[in-house]
Amino acid sequence: MTEERPEGPQAHGAARASSDAGTVPISLDGYGDLFSDFDPRPYARRALSDDFLAELAKLRVGRSAGALRLEFLLPASERKAEDEPVIRDRLHRHFHQRAETLSAERQHALTHGILLSVLGTSMLLGSALVRTYVANTLAAACLNVALEPGGWYAVWYGFDELFYGVKRITADRTFNTRMAGAEIVFRSD
Repeated sequence: MTEERPEGPQAHGAARASSDAGTVPISLDGYGDLFSDFDPRPYARRALSDDFLAELAKLRVGRSAGALRLEFLLPASERKAEDEPVIRDRLHRHFHQRAETLSAERQHALTHGILLSVLGTSMLLGSALVRTYVANTLAAACLNVALEPGGWYAVWYGFDELFYGVKRITADRTFNTRMAGAEIVFRSD
């Protein structure tokens, strides 16, 4: 009787629990499980599989402290020693480039959040000044109606970007930085 493997992301990249907290074992049918099925380029330039990346993210390997070791378990018949350094380098480059991109996104989110918060605060201050110093006219009322809700929206959207957007990006950047420095080992299953 043959045992059927489940379909979906777990089929090719099933990770098993490890006794070593820093080691993440991942079972593969072959090297192709790490890469996109739609990209025919060589391993050195090939896009990584979304399923593989999703599995890594689910494992939350970026949350534990200490050195990280990815251990890819393949059938001995599928291993090719000459491909492994190329794949290892491709994985490290992917995560390093992603971490750099996320650093730029984090800086943009910080700048965007601060600017929106300052703009919103200025709009609210403008609304208060119009209410205090401008005669009670239709133009003043219209200006106040435009400034006050817009100011509150900009302040809260800016704070959301500063506190939640930056936090999410920082977590992703930490994960990718950690993956970029991970030791990657291939073993026969």
